[in-house]
Amino acid sequence: MIEHISLNNFIKIEELINEKEITDQIKVQILNIIDIDIVKVCGTLNFFEIYKQLLDEIKEIGPKLDISIGCFKRAKTLDDTCFGQITSIETQIQANGHETILNKAELLTKLYRNNNETNFVTAELDDDIEEKHLNLFINKITIDVFYRNYLYFLKEREDFFFKEWKGVIYKTPEENKTDDDNEDYDIEPTLEEKFMEANFWYTLTRSLAKDDFTKMQDIENQQTYSVLYELYYTKIMGKFEKQKESNYAQH
Repeated sequence: MIEHISLNNFIKIEELINEKEITDQIKVQILNIIDIDIVKVCGTLNFFEIYKQLLDEIKEIGPKLDISIGCFKRAKTLDDTCFGQITSIETQIQANGHETILNKAELLTKLYRNNNETNFVTAELDDDIEEKHLNLFINKITIDVFYRNYLYFLKEREDFFFKEWKGVIYKTPEENKTDDDNEDYDIEPTLEEKFMEANFWYTLTRSLAKDDFTKMQDIENQQTYSVLYELYYTKIMGKFEKQKESNYAQH
């Protein structure tokens, strides 16, 4: 059944069902969204029962990657994306922007671009263009395709940051444990620390651009693998320098 309902229609159904009062008008709206063939499959006009069956089917979905979805296409791996896609995705996640289905769809649209878009130039993707992009995406993708690719992305992201590029962007569990052991919980983060945390990806991109904001777009359009390898190299060389200084101080 879920393969016959677009993500956009499912979002509309959820919004209507979550209304405080289900009026006759809302019931009609929901039934107008649900295709008559789906009603036949379910054998009921009770939209709550239909909705429950939809949720039950969604629970059975497993992660699977589709490189192409209609007129949309994504890179085979996160390494092959543009760095601007990663910064945009992670900034949204950092702001808890992945709680609703629409939020989750917004995350995927940062990965899946229209086949006519050969590059991810964040400066040229204004709000109007992104809104049209999102609307086209959620109208073209069905519930099953959306969820299997979203679940794939969650696992892919976990492996990417915490296995493949472990410790390059996000601290490892060992580093976090050391920080917790040394942390004074009575000390409130300063305003500067809060600002830097909230603007982590902007700060990182600007740092890679040597503090020249006019060059940030060039960094965002670099292959993610190249950018993360540069960060990895810089981090390793920093550790070597610290070791040299430590050895020198002991002599």
